Amino acid sequence: MGHTFAKVLPLALGAANSAVILLLQVATLASPRYPVRRAFIVLVATATVVAGVMLVVTTTDHQAATPPATDAAVGGWIKVVLAILLLAVAIRTALAPAPEEQAAADDADASVHAVRYFLLGVGAMVTNLTTIVLLIPATHDAATAAIPSDDRLLVLSVVFLITLFPAYGPLLVLAALGHRGPAVLAAFGAWLRVHKQTVAVVVSLGFAAYLGISGYLALT
Repeated sequence: MGHTFAKVLPLALGAANSAVILLLQVATLASPRYPVRRAFIVLVATATVVAGVMLVVTTTDHQAATPPATDAAVGGWIKVVLAILLLAVAIRTALAPAPEEQAAADDADASVHAVRYFLLGVGAMVTNLTTIVLLIPATHDAATAAIPSDDRLLVLSVVFLITLFPAYGPLLVLAALGHRGPAVLAAFGAWLRVHKQTVAVVVSLGFAAYLGISGYLALT
């Protein structure tokens, strides 16, 4: 199982490096009405997407069971293709103009339904290409590892929890720091808004290289 963790954890940590989800949760917790309830709804929404992606990958791997040599080749090609995709994401992010700040919606005169925040969380995770691209090989490596079923379930659970950290991390900070939590989250959110483009490019390039090299090694 240690070998499987060594392969999966870097990918899971990369998937967790999501400025989009972090900024969404920081903004949600800064809202004047029901911030914790709304942040929890966003957490449930993002967890639904992550669980859905992992379920699709594990089900596909199970139905397409192949000999070890063939599986290694398929896994290698998957990583090479995803590396190319991450490289394209990095280039697009680097060339894109910095997004303009959008004013937060004023819902002082009308209640905002839970479904709005749920859809907001789903949309943020579905369009978060870097997270999805890294979650796929992490889940594939865990699902196809030659380890007992209980160990496989443990590894998949760890991937799930690590990937979701940007969604529940701010809630943990708020709970741990109490009244100082909002100020800490606001300061971190301000820093992340300024540097999120650079962070996204560095993460995408780094894991494009990681996936490309590991995919090439699996094919040779």
